[in-house]
Amino acid sequence: MSQAGFKREDYYIHGDAALSGMILPFVDDPQPHTFSDGLDSIGVSGHKMLASPIPCGIAIGRKKLVDNITVEVDYIAAHDKTITGSRNGHTPLVLWTAIKGHTFDAFKARIDRCLSMADYVVNRIRSAGYNAWKHKNSITVVVPRPEESVWEKWSLAPSGNEVHVVTTAHNEWETERVEQ
Repeated sequence: MSQAGFKREDYYIHGDAALSGMILPFVDDPQPHTFSDGLDSIGVSGHKMLASPIPCGIAIGRKKLVDNITVEVDYIAAHDKTITGSRNGHTPLVLWTAIKGHTFDAFKARIDRCLSMADYVVNRIRSAGYNAWKHKNSITVVVPRPEESVWEKWSLAPSGNEVHVVTTAHNEWETERVEQ
């Protein structure tokens, strides 16, 4: 942006790290994903890698920017930073429990397993003569879209001429399933 002539205060960078936000902190060579890398905010899902039983997530932003959206909510007699002035109290507890229930090493082992399975899927599909790819540090494998019965059977996410195979931790990935 600076090379295009924009001043840093004239733009905002949000990191949509719904899935990768729980991967990048645990890999040896992560892509830029922190405030020190220039992000102003980041969003991370709790139900994807943390496998919380209900959808939840967290958005973290620079204090000076979050303070800009703080509003007075008269019925609670306080300033609030949520969009609606109200929030579900259960989902933060679910997220906190999911995070506190694992050590750094346990998260790292979980991420390593997911990344290894994604690499396995790419290599296996390529060895069968089909194109398959994934980005660095990603657990999402992109492959040519198979016939409908295949992607429906395995709950693959079709998009155009491709499907996504996501090797998440809460799935019991076995090489036999990939072979099928």
